[in-house]
Amino acid sequence: MILNLLKKLQKGKDVKEIKTANDLLEYLDSEVMPQLSIDEFALIYTYITNNDSEKLLEDITLGQFVDLCYMLKAEQSRRKRELDMVETIRKEFYRRIIDLCQKNDLSGAPGKIAKIKVGDKMFISVADKELFYIWAVKENRFDLLNKVVNKRAAEEMIEQENLAPEGCEFFTKVDVTSLTKI
Repeated sequence: MILNLLKKLQKGKDVKEIKTANDLLEYLDSEVMPQLSIDEFALIYTYITNNDSEKLLEDITLGQFVDLCYMLKAEQSRRKRELDMVETIRKEFYRRIIDLCQKNDLSGAPGKIAKIKVGDKMFISVADKELFYIWAVKENRFDLLNKVVNKRAAEEMIEQENLAPEGCEFFTKVDVTSLTKI
């Protein structure tokens, strides 16, 4: 299955069987990576993590893993920019649809493959933080608050005031802190 995928991506070029880590890494270069769909990434991941391919993973050196991670990070960034552009375009189309529906006094419209409805939708934002927090405490409505601590603000508080927010737990774990091109 993976070989068929690789043959498809090579577009007629000879493809040797992937038997070693180097074979895989040579194939997954910057020209091939952008052509892979999410399903194809999943297929490759399944292939290289499959029990039958454990030898393949053992052969990948630390440096090769670093390079693969860098290539994947770059590809993720490229695709995120594309998705951000798609979202921007979709939002502009929504705006135009809403305008057209309002001008024509419509509550929606059909297309050939989809239909859309336009109507009032409630949004909420906090206009006065202090007043809202006082109310939330008085009414015991902490369910309205997000349960995430602003990491940057907490770090600054600890660094500048040498105080930690009460009720918070701090811990460290080993994680990648940087991945940059050489």
